[in-house]
Amino acid sequence: MMIEQIEKNEKLDVVENEVKKAIEANLDMLYSDIRPDLDLSSINIDSMSFIKICASLETTFNFIFDDEMLAISSFKTLEDFISYVKSRAQI
Repeated sequence: MMIEQIEKNEKLDVVENEVKKAIEANLDMLYSDIRPDLDLSSINIDSMSFIKICASLETTFNFIFDDEMLAISSFKTLEDFISYVKSRAQI
């Protein structure tokens, strides 16, 4: 594997880790229970908690969520959410 690809994968792992930490900090969930295949409609997340998670990630990765993406219903799974953050993260 090329060095650039390894570095890219490590950066993407950083994004996933930070998303999980933000969820853990704002919801009553353990980090170990937060899996990429998690269906977001199955967890107890209200709009205020979701906005706090988004704001935390905006600060961490220096980007702003598109307005239409500031609703939990914009994402089916946590993997969808992580993919969006990865696509926007300034790392």
